[in-house]
Amino acid sequence: MSSDEEDPIDESLFEEPEGYYEPEKPATYVEHTLLSGEVLKLRLVGHNPLWGHLLWNAGRVVSDYLERDCNALIRGKDVLELGAGAGLPSLVCAARGAHTVVVTDYPDADLIENLRFNIANCGQLPEDCNVHAEGYLWGASSEKLELFLDHGFAAFDLLILADLLFNHSEHRKLVSSVEQLLKKGKESRALVFFTPYRPWLLEKDLAFFDLATEAGFTVEKVLEKIMEKVMFEKDPGLILLTGYPSSGKTHRASQLLSFLHTKITTSPHPQISRLTTHHISLQTLGLPRTVYSEARTEKDARAAEYSAIKRVLGRDAVVVCDGLNYIKGWRYQVYCEAKTVGTVNCVVHVGTPIEKCRDINKRLLHDPDVDGGYEEDVFENLVYRYEEPNGMTRWDSPLFTVLYDDPEPPFEQIWEAIVGSEGKGKVVKPNRATVLKPATESDYLYELDKTTQEIVTLVLDWHKDHPGEGGGEVSIPDLEQSVELPASPTSLPQLQRIRRQFISLNRQHPLPKSRIRDLFVGYLNDNFR
Repeated sequence: MSSDEEDPIDESLFEEPEGYYEPEKPATYVEHTLLSGEVLKLRLVGHNPLWGHLLWNAGRVVSDYLERDCNALIRGKDVLELGAGAGLPSLVCAARGAHTVVVTDYPDADLIENLRFNIANCGQLPEDCNVHAEGYLWGASSEKLELFLDHGFAAFDLLILADLLFNHSEHRKLVSSVEQLLKKGKESRALVFFTPYRPWLLEKDLAFFDLATEAGFTVEKVLEKIMEKVMFEKDPGLILLTGYPSSGKTHRASQLLSFLHTKITTSPHPQISRLTTHHISLQTLGLPRTVYSEARTEKDARAAEYSAIKRVLGRDAVVVCDGLNYIKGWRYQVYCEAKTVGTVNCVVHVGTPIEKCRDINKRLLHDPDVDGGYEEDVFENLVYRYEEPNGMTRWDSPLFTVLYDDPEPPFEQIWEAIVGSEGKGKVVKPNRATVLKPATESDYLYELDKTTQEIVTLVLDWHKDHPGEGGGEVSIPDLEQSVELPASPTSLPQLQRIRRQFISLNRQHPLPKSRIRDLFVGYLNDNFR
């Protein structure tokens, strides 16, 4: 049987079954009590990769600070907020007499729509208030934001930056935005409130103020507040010791185990008193140090150590992993295992200098009464291959360093990192790296790449038809929004750079496929302005 026409394809074969996609998380609502006692209600987006689904601590604190001195800081002033999330500080300013309020965040349709919802539904705002929500990329041109100001004004009296400093790579762009948007004058202020959610990275948070000083701003500390409750109780887990061979890791492990035993057995909190401690090392596993002399035996030893960790690791166990742990890939593997079972972890670096380790190793080798020491060639090889922990990587943080002359490790800090205070044991969600991604991930990345490339191709085709021209509009099929080209012609490298940035921002946090086209066009337009 033959036919010139192909049999029709059953398109239902390509449809995902019901429940295949994880449902979008619904919006949530939070409340903030003003100093007057009034309750201001806010809607948060269900989930957002830029953390817009949370009401951050600094937003509440700066709102109280502004309200306490509203006559001097707010009344009659032009105010702009960067990275606003739900927009709490901006709403407080609008409610307390600001002349103009512009509340901004990343130009994501959900974020901006939610900001406009909160403005429209805020019962504390006067009828004639002048408040606007607008998408804005840090470091980009501020021209569209200046349009909200009265004629003749090109900058704002007050800028608000609440809990933005954890974006270390964006510090220069933030400073650039402040330079553009803040009026030049002694009365102008940029209030930068932040919380060191990752204390071990505090120096990187504070680097923002160094950049601001370099840019000519005067930096002054106006407030410090200790929060009654931490915002994130689910911090990173397991105690992993690392250091050069013969650096004293077993001694430090013994100190830690003794401290943990005392802390657990004397605690009045049942959540803590039920904890158990486990010590895992080559010695507890009955393995000799000679396993490091060959790659095969070393690999087998690591497999045995990993199996032992997996057997005891859990939310009611504190595991002290005492060993070289000198390969960062191995530390990452153990970190992922901790995240998988929902426990917390930290790394203790025994920072004994190499020469000191070499002397100790020689003494141990020549002491027949002590089980210790590595053959000289093995010792030197391990030192050569050692990969020092880096507190800026998630698998090596929080990182605690114990120097050779320190009498003991920072016990209380380690306890706070892995267990927490006030009897509240810490838990952790499995990390994205430890959870099987949905089967739609590859389809999504393909769609993200394909859709953005199609739009870039349309822009390039327009330039081919209009050589040397700029400032036109490129229509996108099935989309009301057009790509608004800048006055000067755009180049392929420029378009590809913007496309890579968009993909990088969205590859880990899948968007609905139907929205990729719309959001990318908006992202292009924001970069072209």
